[in-house]
Amino acid sequence: MESNQQGIEKKFLKSKLNAGTEAKAHDFVLQDRRFQKPDNQTKKMILSLLDLDQGSWSSQSFDLIMSESPLGLRITPESAASHIDDITLVEVKSTRSTQVKDVRLNSFFYGSSKTQYDLAHAAGDRLVFVFVVLTDSNAYGKPFFVVAPFSEIERRTRTKRIQYQVNFRSDVPDQGRLRGPYPLQMD
Repeated sequence: MESNQQGIEKKFLKSKLNAGTEAKAHDFVLQDRRFQKPDNQTKKMILSLLDLDQGSWSSQSFDLIMSESPLGLRITPESAASHIDDITLVEVKSTRSTQVKDVRLNSFFYGSSKTQYDLAHAAGDRLVFVFVVLTDSNAYGKPFFVVAPFSEIERRTRTKRIQYQVNFRSDVPDQGRLRGPYPLQMD
């Protein structure tokens, strides 16, 4: 039987692996010159130029940007306005699952927040999801990605649930209701 400590270690390992999978997915997509990873200031400028800076969205609300063809220059806050008509926001979702075999993305499971979905609704065709399959166990024998507009995601979604993103307040005094810290029990 698995101990509680082993369960905790597995959760941390899974979180670390997920972060690594996401980073590899970004790197994989960025090999295609149509995609760029703008800095936070550039992302804020793009949101403003698209009139999407009024909601609860921030530079963390999307991952990358893309254009139909390579722009030949790095998009910056200063150059964003002159290229805004060519820019599409990108949210990357990735998997290492061997169950996903081709562009139909059957069995692709991903997490997304309500904020991401709200931004997708507000942005319309100006935001796409890029689904990255990082395994070779598929019809192509190599990793691949698929670009999908939000309307297609909604059409294909079988089930979904809201995922809460929780941040604790820093101004709450300790009232003695929390127990710990506990040292890790390592064998």
